[in-house]
Amino acid sequence: MNRTKTGEKSPCHRPFNMTDETSPCHPCHLWYNYDDFFQQAGEEMDRGLLKTKFITPSTRPELVLRPRLLEMLNTGLFHDNIFMRKLTLISAPAGFGKTSLLSEWLDSNRHEASWVTLDRRDNDPVQYWSCIIKALQQKAPDCGKAFLSYMQSGEADASDNPREDLLTGLINDLADLESPFMLILDDYHLITNNRIHEEVAILLENLPETLHLGIATRSDPPLPLARLRARGDMREVRQADLKFNTAETLALMKNLAQRELSSADAGELTSRTEGWAVGLQMAAVTLRGKQDAGHFIRSFSGSNRFILDYLSEEIFKILPEE
Repeated sequence: MNRTKTGEKSPCHRPFNMTDETSPCHPCHLWYNYDDFFQQAGEEMDRGLLKTKFITPSTRPELVLRPRLLEMLNTGLFHDNIFMRKLTLISAPAGFGKTSLLSEWLDSNRHEASWVTLDRRDNDPVQYWSCIIKALQQKAPDCGKAFLSYMQSGEADASDNPREDLLTGLINDLADLESPFMLILDDYHLITNNRIHEEVAILLENLPETLHLGIATRSDPPLPLARLRARGDMREVRQADLKFNTAETLALMKNLAQRELSSADAGELTSRTEGWAVGLQMAAVTLRGKQDAGHFIRSFSGSNRFILDYLSEEIFKILPEE
């Protein structure tokens, strides 16, 4: 936003006559600046956010479509142009295919959607809600204007308490959505700020029926999950659901390793990896250069170099920066 130079007084510090409409501080000149302010606030918000956070990951063609999981997600989700539940929660440790499933889900359904990939910087409430509002504005450009003005006011960090007054305005904006819309939040486990959790809980409690929230996380967030579950307002997909079965392993090995395994070998590999998607992908990469698939599968374990590399990277991600 435009500011005066250091030591230079704003024109509004000059004395003026309320009857002088040529004065820059006359009310008739101040009134229309709200629209300029909202536009500038949005521009400043955009400049501080990575555009890639809002790109839905592409579905890799060599990976396996999982219709049984899509059926879980879609059954009872939508009826008569409204969503029948508020939240879809996909919760499992690293490498079980949460992001891939969400991406495949969005590709397979007809609803408009916005995607946000969260990171640790989003524990700042201003940063977090800037991301959410930017995503929502892809569907409703005027959504969250009051929130944006508050965030640009410099008062946003004054309290650890949730801002229910501002959320009311945002929820009212969302209630004006005329067509169904989905908001997807990936890597929600990186959010540790309790104020943000409380505000998301308020949003969920009052979510309009034309909006559905999808969350992918490595651990259950401190949201009112028990209440949502009891009301039938949540569909859960967990580690046990995400584990590959033998048929899916057969398809994955055919796509990634270009190998036709026997059902017995596929079952053995599924058992050894416990259906872990990343483990199976690493096995497929290694299997490409092996002549004896059966011998390789019987010897495959967590000591595989690619699996160790993956686990090492994930461990480094969760270590404190210092």
